[in-house]
Amino acid sequence: MLIILFAGLVPMFLWGINAIFEKKFVAKTGTLKPLLYVNLISTILNLPFLLTEKFSPELTPKFLITIFVFTIFDFIGLALFYIGFRISKVSIVTPIASCFSILTTLISVFYYGEVISIAKIFCIVLVIAGIIVLSVDFKDLKSTTKKDLIGIICGLIIFILYGIWVPLWSKFIATGGVFHIMTYSRMICFALAAIFLIFTKSNFKVDCKNMILIFISAFLLLIANNVYNWGLATANATSLITAISSAYPLIAALTAYFVLKEKLVRRQYVGIGIIITGIVLIALV
Repeated sequence: MLIILFAGLVPMFLWGINAIFEKKFVAKTGTLKPLLYVNLISTILNLPFLLTEKFSPELTPKFLITIFVFTIFDFIGLALFYIGFRISKVSIVTPIASCFSILTTLISVFYYGEVISIAKIFCIVLVIAGIIVLSVDFKDLKSTTKKDLIGIICGLIIFILYGIWVPLWSKFIATGGVFHIMTYSRMICFALAAIFLIFTKSNFKVDCKNMILIFISAFLLLIANNVYNWGLATANATSLITAISSAYPLIAALTAYFVLKEKLVRRQYVGIGIIITGIVLIALV
């Protein structure tokens, strides 16, 4: 259970904090440049982690094709986050996207046979319900703008994409060499971003201020993703780890409250309480 909590809580905190940084720089840099530099920095910073692994996956044609296909879907997911944050609001994209744990749980339990008690399923439902209560203001749904609609569409695609991707990916990295696999994946993402930038005849320039924000984001994502993927590969508890980590809108809301001085309304306090209750119960039942 300690591995599950560690692999869930660390990415929950770091993804939540990172969403604030991403919102800041994508408004200035667009989508492709952050994809390029975040993955380049992540690749470089991930190199020391390779020294901790005794096993390295053999680079067979089957392995290379498999990781390339997986990485394309991950690349699309990250691009959709950036597009959603740039055009719409973090508070719209993240709650919808983070509910991908619903699909992940269903696939992990019914397709891969992951054993999970009814009590823990209830806890997962609590966490997801808390995310919705925290993030969604149902009064504003009637006044949805075109920008909001784009955020909703991005969130829904991410929800479906990662909901299916995570359980398949967790089985792939469980074969061993998780940090090597993560490094190869970041390298592919970097190459894809570079190709798109060249194809669209875009420049590669990013000002110093936004590059600092991108570096911080890359570092947060590196630690969060490494811990998350290590947990998926180590513990046969994909649904629980994903449910806890997907509560990152809680941290995004708290970061906005303490750092950006954004006010929280009563509904959001209730949502925070529900999420925390669900996570605590996961550890106890």
